[in-house]
Amino acid sequence: MAPALQAMLEARSVAVVGASAQPGSFGAELLRQLRVGGFDGPIYPVNPRYAEIDGLACAASIREVPGPVDLVILGVGNPALEETLRTAAECGARSAVICASAHAIDGAAGPPLPERLQAIAREHAMAVCGGNGICSTCRVEVVVGEENLTPINPQEIAYDLGQCGRLGCQARILGNVGVRVLMVPKVEMD
Repeated sequence: MAPALQAMLEARSVAVVGASAQPGSFGAELLRQLRVGGFDGPIYPVNPRYAEIDGLACAASIREVPGPVDLVILGVGNPALEETLRTAAECGARSAVICASAHAIDGAAGPPLPERLQAIAREHAMAVCGGNGICSTCRVEVVVGEENLTPINPQEIAYDLGQCGRLGCQARILGNVGVRVLMVPKVEMD
């Protein structure tokens, strides 16, 4: 397995850019899922609006995170994606999960946003997942609890994942679910 992909799948530390103390918000849910999911490594919330979130010291930017980051979760919108991914890469993050759609930004010049994000990932040998399924590296087989996931969307249908296959970045978890990570022979953004 490529080191960057291993850093994503077996992360020892995680930074959450866009973390929030607002109950029920997307940024708060990202932090909660890490904790309820049993992640026991360092978690670094990143948001300039907070000094602390849920007992964790909060960095104002990814540059201020106090330790190395295997995985950065980008809970920011499309307009901030490129700069945030580049900054995370420059700070040594080895992999990233993009939570936004990575669709084109109105009026943006140059190549489409997904291509620019892929270029950053290649330049820094990063594994990147997400962005409306642009990489398909998060293929999973649902072993139990399929009824606890949102319905399959067109992006997943396009990948022909089989009867129990899903893209982890596209399926919203509504309850208990068990999955098996499927190894993908070719990783577009690795």
